[in-house]
Amino acid sequence: MWLDMPETTIVAVADPDDAGRAKAVEKLKAGRDFADYRKMLDKIKPDLVAIGPRHLDQHRDMVVAAAAAGAKGIYMEKPFCRSLAEADEMVAACAKSNTKLAVAHRNRYHPVMPVVAQMVTDGAIGRLLEIRARGKEDQRGGSLDLWVLGSHLMNLMHFFGGQPRACSGSVLQDGRPVTKADVKEGDEGTGPLAGNE
Repeated sequence: MWLDMPETTIVAVADPDDAGRAKAVEKLKAGRDFADYRKMLDKIKPDLVAIGPRHLDQHRDMVVAAAAAGAKGIYMEKPFCRSLAEADEMVAACAKSNTKLAVAHRNRYHPVMPVVAQMVTDGAIGRLLEIRARGKEDQRGGSLDLWVLGSHLMNLMHFFGGQPRACSGSVLQDGRPVTKADVKEGDEGTGPLAGNE
């Protein structure tokens, strides 16, 4: 995305994984690279920081550090964070430094979306009564699928339907409602999760 924007220059990348960092440098044509994002922020002082890891346990610290380093904008991968408390900390850090903060919900800006939204508004496809959404339903399943893709689904539902009047959801484990016994530590730094459907 950034390579397609002539007004941006990728000045550095940070990744603790040597192989991942080397790939990013090659792909993004970055001028410098760092194993530690904090060192990059200290030395480079970028105007805009893109936070790419999906791993939720890193988002708060990365956003707070980028805001404290004086970034004018932060564009970050979803999911946003693990809790409302983390969200409040991130938003407060950005407000304190006057840093713009955006979550990467690029689907909303796909060229077909305004056309479909106008069709919904005009009633061209009938009256909108209900919106249902499903994730990829791949090996992640259930609550991890919701963490990873749910914000995209909810963002698009809000885009097409406006403010919700009511919401409901369910998470199942092998066809039955989840219980406390189904809770396990999730992958990707998400914290406790349950359900595979």
